Amino acid sequence: MTSIRFHSRRHVGIVLPASVLALATACATAPDSLDQSLALHETPPAAECSRLGDEIARTEQARSVALAQSDNAWKAIVPVVVLAIKASGVAAVHEADLKLAALKVQARHCEFS
Repeated sequence: MTSIRFHSRRHVGIVLPASVLALATACATAPDSLDQSLALHETPPAAECSRLGDEIARTEQARSVALAQSDNAWKAIVPVVVLAIKASGVAAVHEADLKLAALKVQARHCEFS
């Protein structure tokens, strides 16, 4: 029978080198955003420069559309809330009508007794 200490040491002996290797690999590779930011500082060819203005305009337009959608997001929720409150009110009125009708029937029976 093997002891728990032996199993724990064996797991540490496997996990520790694997963790160090994973950490070293992660530190050795540059993140994509760093690669992109470095690429942005390089001078693009002249043909690409002429297209940059159009791409910038499209990107700014997409940004303004996204910003407008973000600002107007609350408007999608309000009708749902209104409908939920309306449905709740209608249900409460219906329940009150049923209870009132039952009470009136009971009141009529009391009058005839």
